[in-house]
Amino acid sequence: KKLTLTEYKNLKSCGLLIKKPGKTKINLDLRDEAIRNGAYSSIIFQYNKELKIPFLEYNYKKENKKDYEKINEEFKLEQGNLLIITFAKEQSTCENSSLAVMKKINNMKII
Repeated sequence: KKLTLTEYKNLKSCGLLIKKPGKTKINLDLRDEAIRNGAYSSIIFQYNKELKIPFLEYNYKKENKKDYEKINEEFKLEQGNLLIITFAKEQSTCENSSLAVMKKINNMKII
């Protein structure tokens, strides 16, 4: 889904919601996968009552209040969902890099 966020406001951004990610270890390698596929940056959230970046002690809700609210408006988030947000110069690069992360997540699932 195409997003307009204030973080990296000069870049395009998009979000990809994964509703049933299974048991997936969320780490910097997933962010790096987006970058290897052309993204300038990527944020991977997990929803457990609220959006959090699992491997960081960073309060995104507090530090990026407007973007946090926008994301919650745009997506119907449920417990355990993953949300991949990517930033790039071109919209197609955002979309493709998000899909690359999703593919990597699907390949890592522990069933």
